[in-house]
Amino acid sequence: MTANHLLIYHVQYSMRKLKQKALIFLPFVVLLISFQSSRSKLDDRLNALSAVLPEGWSMDLHYDTLKIYCEKPIWVLESNFINAPEMDLRKDERNQKRIVENGKKSRAEFVFLLKRLKGLAKAERNKANYLSTLWALYQVSAVGYDTPYQRVYPWKTEEEASHIYFVTLIDKLKAVTGPVYSDID
Repeated sequence: MTANHLLIYHVQYSMRKLKQKALIFLPFVVLLISFQSSRSKLDDRLNALSAVLPEGWSMDLHYDTLKIYCEKPIWVLESNFINAPEMDLRKDERNQKRIVENGKKSRAEFVFLLKRLKGLAKAERNKANYLSTLWALYQVSAVGYDTPYQRVYPWKTEEEASHIYFVTLIDKLKAVTGPVYSDID
């Protein structure tokens, strides 16, 4: 065998190995590219929502989950406040102390499952809490605002969370079923 034949054989062998490796990694590359393109194309409504969040609040998209959260911790006291006396509902020092001492340290956050609107059945679309331009948002959880079953401290974070949940989401997205209490059956 001459040097030219050895070189040609080596190049052909290397090309076969490269093709085998490319076939193995190609599905992962396609999946990564499609994920990056869907992530970069949030849409105008979700971008507008992100732009109006209060200072200290963030919005993250991870695969098919959208989280809107506050970086500062909160304390959540779970109890039945439906028929509670008015003084238990005041935003005063006594209630602040009770919430911090007896409540759980947590984070104010709203979690939504995202599904692409394209190809989504009308019945499935009608079950969404909100619609953006490209996505249907289904509420998974919501923590950080006062409900008949929980009180939240600090008050400022609770007020921001309530405003985001009951006003901003409805203003920036199209409400279908709108906000729901996640802890009520």
